[in-house]
Amino acid sequence: MRASDCCDFPTYASNLVLTIPESGNTVPDLLDEVRWNLDWMLAMQTENGGVYSKLTPLLFDGFIMPNKSTARRYVFMKTTPAALDFAAVMAMSSRLYRKYDAPFADRCIEAAKKAYAWAVDSPSVRYVQP
Repeated sequence: MRASDCCDFPTYASNLVLTIPESGNTVPDLLDEVRWNLDWMLAMQTENGGVYSKLTPLLFDGFIMPNKSTARRYVFMKTTPAALDFAAVMAMSSRLYRKYDAPFADRCIEAAKKAYAWAVDSPSVRYVQP
């Protein structure tokens, strides 16, 4: 991998070996790890392009790992900032993954376009704490 191929910190990213199960594949370890979170973010987008702000229990669990929480979780409203943040992340992800996984890169850019379109159609939807 050339240093210019990955992210805003190419020297760090190109030298990073995380010793994860995916280490040694054709994708830099950093991007393999980031992919896990991107898949989660994609799950937060609805068919119309809107993006839910968060998934959380009604009461704060304290400082525990998410997989240890047994509380019922809820998704909270789609918002303009969530859609625009999501669009930016997915657009950059499309660029970064293009060389390694073109179908995933295509999925990211399409998700970015849908989120941006939703935000343009819903320019002032702010999060309201229920």
